[in-house]
Amino acid sequence: MNRPSGRLSARPWRRLRDAVIAEQDGVCFVPDCYELIDEVDHRIPRHLRPDLTYVRENLQGLCKAHHDLKTAEEAAL
Repeated sequence: MNRPSGRLSARPWRRLRDAVIAEQDGVCFVPDCYELIDEVDHRIPRHLRPDLTYVRENLQGLCKAHHDLKTAEEAAL
């Protein structure tokens, strides 16, 4: 399986991350959650689809609680 490296190229990632945060007004993507974004998350995990690493449509800003929940759910699969 093609696994992406743990590190993202800094400049392109920062640009995308900043765009996601701005588009979501800095607020978590989960409906009715108004916490600030702590993590920009890959909707489809990078280890499953490394080709989507830098695709804007595969990114969402999440607060820490929702990011941790999503990560735990993915680990349980």
